[in-house]
Amino acid sequence: MSDLQRRLLSPSGKTKGGGSRGSSRSHSRVSTPGLSDDEDSYLNNDLDFNQLDELLAKKLGELSVEPSRTSRSENPQSTSPNSSKKLKEPSDLDQVKRNKEITNQDLYSTDNLISSLTSTSRTQVSQESRELLLAQLFNLYTTSSRYQHTYDEFQLEQLIRVFINAKTENEKLFALKCGAYMGAIDTEESSQIIVDEFLPLLKRDIIVDDDSVSVTLKANYIMAFSSLLLVVMDGSGCYGIEENSEMFLEVIEGQLNSKNPSTSIVVNSLQSVGIILTLIYSGRGGPSSSLNDYLIEIAPRVVAVIDHPDFQIQLAATKLIGLIYELFDYDEGNEDEEEYDESEAFQPSPYHDEEILYSLRELYNKGNKKTSKRDKSDTKSVFKDVIQSIEYYLNQNKEPDRLQDIYVLPTLTRLKISRTKSYEISSWFTILRVSSLRYLFGAAFHTQLLRNANIKKHVFKPSFNGLNSGSYEENFDDIDDDEYGYSSSHSPLSDKKKTQMLQKKRSEKARERVHSDFVG
Repeated sequence: MSDLQRRLLSPSGKTKGGGSRGSSRSHSRVSTPGLSDDEDSYLNNDLDFNQLDELLAKKLGELSVEPSRTSRSENPQSTSPNSSKKLKEPSDLDQVKRNKEITNQDLYSTDNLISSLTSTSRTQVSQESRELLLAQLFNLYTTSSRYQHTYDEFQLEQLIRVFINAKTENEKLFALKCGAYMGAIDTEESSQIIVDEFLPLLKRDIIVDDDSVSVTLKANYIMAFSSLLLVVMDGSGCYGIEENSEMFLEVIEGQLNSKNPSTSIVVNSLQSVGIILTLIYSGRGGPSSSLNDYLIEIAPRVVAVIDHPDFQIQLAATKLIGLIYELFDYDEGNEDEEEYDESEAFQPSPYHDEEILYSLRELYNKGNKKTSKRDKSDTKSVFKDVIQSIEYYLNQNKEPDRLQDIYVLPTLTRLKISRTKSYEISSWFTILRVSSLRYLFGAAFHTQLLRNANIKKHVFKPSFNGLNSGSYEENFDDIDDDEYGYSSSHSPLSDKKKTQMLQKKRSEKARERVHSDFVG
């Protein structure tokens, strides 16, 4: 397996040796932190989008360019040992090379790649070659510092056009991945295009109930839709967004009532319901009676999914239950009481607590005999962590002096934010959001997390009423750029003043405009 394949297969860009390294030491490459094994398995062990990374890697494995014909400044991988090897069998890339319209240099320019996809006829560039060009485009977006942070409205519009006109499943998937990345890196500029053009296309195929859309496509449309919704809508009021949550719940129930339910569609839909719940929470000021009402409404529908025999579905539903209990306001109805009697007061809750705890304990004790030892360990860990989280939130207002000693939020995983620093995650809010952001950015996730101010703010649960799961300012802003090999000339977002200007640019008026266009 080539180094290029390894980087695409691992969203973290982590190599076997434990570090993130390219096949060349060109300074144009940006070194990004890899995920720890713990972080990687816990965040995505139930999300079925790694197959898309494998498809991209397979396509990139066909890419073999002679280094003598390629500029080193344009090709960071030009000195790779694999780059000088000829393919044993002819590939469709040879057809690309024979076309005068497409040169080796074009393979390392995003503008030229997109031009080849939109301006060159299919008789000149075969279907396989188009898929390869899209895979290479996503590779440049995620691994080249020249393109990682560069939003281009024209490219986004052209990628949507490629997506619409795609003839095969792979071409559709790769165009989706490229378009979602480009749209997500700067939602200040892209939000209107995403809302007006991209999301409606995805939603149309998500709700179709026939076999005209393949399982693989629908599962990825679901992840892309909710992930883009996250980066576009986060921080706005999101009023009316519940209709999208209802859409995903109906998809889940339709799948589970069918003869051949799709695990990936159900799992990604559960993830998407969770993302929408986090948007409601962050956009409407945190805990509220209206959010409580909605959590109580959907909790029975989510709990019903936990009994499904598929362990990946159990896992995703269990995480969503953990989020529901985390977002619920247990103080509702008690804050106005002059004399609060704990023994007589009614404890609000999103569901029948003992019933859900009993079900989770049963699943924890039973495990799954058909799963591997590692999968079984991961599954049991999630059940245990959600049980511990539920017990913590239910007892927040009981015996506060002893709470810290008896009920403690579990550390779910560690989010690596530098070579030497990591952040302990104890919030299901953060777990679900990180998974969606990793879907969008792939190997560039950690780079975007560190260098893109708009992406940082999506990770942690905002502070309301003194309760929060962390603040990106306190965890990211003190990291030295040199720790990653960054310099101001390499990253367009490294200037703090420019970052502040970008933050101010995100006004409530703009968000409400996007909101009214999409959900109003």
